[in-house]
Amino acid sequence: MTTQQKIKLAPYQVVGLVAVMLWGFYFVGYWRSQSFGPPTLWRDILGDLLVCVMFVLPLAPIFLLGLPRKTFVAGLLAVLTTSIVFAECYACLQEMLVIRKFGWNPGAEVVMNRWPPYSNSQIFYAPGYGWFGRD
Repeated sequence: MTTQQKIKLAPYQVVGLVAVMLWGFYFVGYWRSQSFGPPTLWRDILGDLLVCVMFVLPLAPIFLLGLPRKTFVAGLLAVLTTSIVFAECYACLQEMLVIRKFGWNPGAEVVMNRWPPYSNSQIFYAPGYGWFGRD
């Protein structure tokens, strides 16, 4: 019979992992806010995965060093999952509210700024072209 040990993270590890997850939400969300998601959600999630693997995950091992391999991998997956899920939910929520307000095919051009901290990006509708995100 095996006994499971409780893994205790040092305070700097907890703070560091939370900071990496917040960085992941911001950075993945920044890239995600430059597109328009509902019709192309799977493509956006794959793009989020690529951005997260390249720019967020390299920071996580700093705070996971010294942990057992299983916990190390679980920590990496937690950072990856929370970064992508939070960024996608935040972006998709605004997009769905915009579609609910204006419909899928409004008669005129629509331009709306994204919610902070991505206010420099916009959701745009052009008649004949559809919805898309732009910077």
